[in-house]
Amino acid sequence: MIEIRLQGRLGNQFFIYAFAKNLRKHLRNSNSPKLAKQEVILVCDDIHSYEVPDILKYNVDKSFFRPSAFHGFKTTIDKAFFFMFRVARKGIYLITKKTISYRHKNKEVPHMLPETLMETYENGEFDKAVIAKCLNKFIIGYFQSELYFEDVKEELKKDFSLQENHLPVMKVSAFKALLTKIKEQDSIFLHIRRGDYLSSVNVTKYAQLGVNYYTKAIALVLQKCPNAKFYIFSDDVAWVKKEGISLFGLNKLDYEVVNLNSPNAGYLDLELMKACKGAITANSSFSYWGAYLMENPKVVIAPFPFHFIHSNMDLLPRDFIVLDCKTGEVLEEKDYMYTNSKSPKSLKVSAFTEMFEAAFDVVYNPNSGGGGGNIPLQKTTKIAKVVNFFKKLILR
Repeated sequence: MIEIRLQGRLGNQFFIYAFAKNLRKHLRNSNSPKLAKQEVILVCDDIHSYEVPDILKYNVDKSFFRPSAFHGFKTTIDKAFFFMFRVARKGIYLITKKTISYRHKNKEVPHMLPETLMETYENGEFDKAVIAKCLNKFIIGYFQSELYFEDVKEELKKDFSLQENHLPVMKVSAFKALLTKIKEQDSIFLHIRRGDYLSSVNVTKYAQLGVNYYTKAIALVLQKCPNAKFYIFSDDVAWVKKEGISLFGLNKLDYEVVNLNSPNAGYLDLELMKACKGAITANSSFSYWGAYLMENPKVVIAPFPFHFIHSNMDLLPRDFIVLDCKTGEVLEEKDYMYTNSKSPKSLKVSAFTEMFEAAFDVVYNPNSGGGGGNIPLQKTTKIAKVVNFFKKLILR
């Protein structure tokens, strides 16, 4: 069994799900019975919210998910235990390099996960070792590269379609009217992320997009779409209206600041982004997916680098126009992608497939199907019994 931690907000959850989907497809479609039996499970107990992950509002394959015992916790005692569990798990990992997790099927069953495999970024976002060493591991990573999932791109567009019951209840008419208008125009979404990127902790970690990035990106868009209507999405609408519009020269263009959805309904903004004809993204996994999931976009522009935590090579797809995050200059492919990380398109073999076949000495057949999987429940271990004992003691 291969278990993968689901973590982060919606954009990161999409990346992790996409990797899991492609990995399971390759395992099931290989000519090895041993590999075909490997289950791939997404572990949801590291989501910082006590609610169900946002990704489950979409038409994703539910057989990937192992719901956390903690989702739906409401009381102070419940949340206190959740906090203590996370602290204890961290301590156990540091000492034993093993990870405790919770399965959930009518009751909570803690268990010791297999050896933990961390995604590394020594050669950019695409870590070949994650594929080669994945069997019977608990994998932690973000998998922020199309190279992890390009084989399932069209399937992801179906999976990442929002379920009808998650459309806004109070503003459904306004939402649908805006969605229709966006579809009828040469609409370009422009994403401005500020918020947490401006904190003292993150200001040196994440690239601060300069005025040149946005003004030159807008100029490039207008070359390709002279009748473009810009729809502006931001987590700081007040700043956009007060300073951003004039700073980026949007006051001379056709634009609209989107402020329809609440902060907790960002997935609705994503639906509006996906309906556009083009994009100017921020250094954000959220607007990355807004652009990636568009149908036949006329132009997509993205900044590089996204951050300074590690190399960003292989993060952006080849069909994006990539600009320097500060100067706005157009970058060549060699500046943001390793030339040896993907087979030539003429060979029609993805980097993932090439690595998978080399690692396991098997042949991958992309046409042999795939399908869902069951989520088996392991027996309670000695450590699980200890955890249950202390939980009962706390809750008395």
